[in-house]
Amino acid sequence: MNQTVVCIGLGLICAVPIAAQHTCTFPGTTNVCESPNHRWRLRWKEATEPSPHALLAQQRGSHDVTTILPFDRSIDVVWSPDSNRIAITNHNASNQSNVVIDELPPGAVRNMEDEIHRTLKTDPQLFANGHRYFRVVRWQSNDALVIEVRAYDAQPGLEFLARFIYSLKKGVVTQVS
Repeated sequence: MNQTVVCIGLGLICAVPIAAQHTCTFPGTTNVCESPNHRWRLRWKEATEPSPHALLAQQRGSHDVTTILPFDRSIDVVWSPDSNRIAITNHNASNQSNVVIDELPPGAVRNMEDEIHRTLKTDPQLFANGHRYFRVVRWQSNDALVIEVRAYDAQPGLEFLARFIYSLKKGVVTQVS
C-alpha cells in the first residue's frame, strides 16, 4: 500500500510518498511482476505432476530464465528498494510459512528461520510451536529486512509474536520486539 505525507507551508503544497513497497503474489491475477527499476521480471510457473509451482526470474533483454524457488501453495514477493533483492513469504503449508531472501541475479537463497537459529544462538520460544508463520513486513533499507513471526500451540493460550531485523551486510538477525 502506498502512503503519502502531505506538506503545506509557505504557500506550497507537496505530496511525498512514504516507503512504497513493490509487492506481488503468486499465483495471482497476473503472471508477471516487474522490478521497480524495470531490470528484472518475475513470473510463476503452474505446478505439473510431480513438480510444484516455481518462481522464475529473467533479466530484461535476456532469454535466460532461472528458477528461484519451487513452492507448493502461494508466495508473496517484496522487492528491495534498489531492485537487487527479493524477500519471499512462502505459504508452504497450513501450519507454517517461511521467509527467504534471494539476490539478483539469482544466487544463494537465505532462509530466515535458519538465520534466526544461527545468529541468535538460543532458540526463541517460537521453535517449540507447531504453527509458525514468518512474514515479510518491509524492507527497512536496501540491505535490512523486517520480518514478523507468529507461533502458537505449544501450550493453550500461549502465543509467540515478535519482529526481527535481518542485516544482509552483517548476516545477523536482531529481535526488536
